[in-house]
Amino acid sequence: MPWGKAGKQVTYTEYPQKKGVIYPDPNGGLYIAWEEEREKLGQSWIFAQYLNSSGEPQWSANGRQVAPASAWQQNPVICPDTRGGIYRDWETDRKSTRL
Repeated sequence: MPWGKAGKQVTYTEYPQKKGVIYPDPNGGLYIAWEEEREKLGQSWIFAQYLNSSGEPQWSANGRQVAPASAWQQNPVICPDTRGGIYRDWETDRKSTRL
């Protein structure tokens, strides 16, 4: 394993993380997304991180919030696009208006 038997810590926050998903890129890196309860316990938001092939974080130190919003977010999903990147999706309770 290129990152050692102990693995690699992705986030260093004191908040609970759960429901992590991982998708490998073609260059040996990993896209990672998870639910995290920051600020308001019981309300989750989706965060993501990209680790390069050496296991070094390429985005902010504790991951990037995928969609800043006041509504809860849960159940992250990652799937590839056709250019070597990813799509991210999740559930939310944000209300929308039909046009």
